[in-house]
Amino acid sequence: MKPHLLLLSGFEPFGGDGFNPSGSIAWSLHGQWLGGGVQIHGVTLPVNGPAAWEKLARNIRRLDPHWIIATGVSGRAELSIETTAWNEADYRMPDNLGHQPQGIKIMERGPAFLVSPAALGLLASLPPLEPRDGAPHLPVRRSDDPGRYVCNFLFYRLLHLTRRTSHPAYQRAAFWHLPATPEMRRPGQDLRFCYPLDGLGGTVRHLLETVVLLPGKWPQAPGQT
Repeated sequence: MKPHLLLLSGFEPFGGDGFNPSGSIAWSLHGQWLGGGVQIHGVTLPVNGPAAWEKLARNIRRLDPHWIIATGVSGRAELSIETTAWNEADYRMPDNLGHQPQGIKIMERGPAFLVSPAALGLLASLPPLEPRDGAPHLPVRRSDDPGRYVCNFLFYRLLHLTRRTSHPAYQRAAFWHLPATPEMRRPGQDLRFCYPLDGLGGTVRHLLETVVLLPGKWPQAPGQT
């Protein structure tokens, strides 16, 4: 019997940066095991809404994951657990294919916003996080606004898909914004908060462990009772 899967996505670099910790962490955790016999499948996505969704959706169809955690990077001095995706694409800058939609709906007949039950469940049960690998404390906080860039585009499509009760990842999809890391710094012009990559990867893995053990009607891993 094949293991239950958690699909973890991150993005490639964008906006002039040569590095994106979300894509790097998704790749570094690929193939690792979480509690309860859950295996991580990591994938890196292009920074273009339709292309990112097409690649993620293709992996979802192929793998039938029971959890889907999408991640991106922000300029915030925290790890943001996004609760809400908005039916609007209003890009602050062009994506990696040069597209910059302004104030258009992501899905013409979709609701104005969608809420992630998985995010709310995680926030309600999250224990205090200890610093990882000697890194300073990283706040993990709720966010109701993921922006209107590619991250929000992907998150909205993901929540729209997994709101169906027949979907294997029904109510088990979320989006997290990670802080920048030192690998993204540009000499002499970058004042962004940066958190060590190793510590950030440890925090992401710790949160994934919490996600798969959340109480509720989650699927049981093979061999468990």
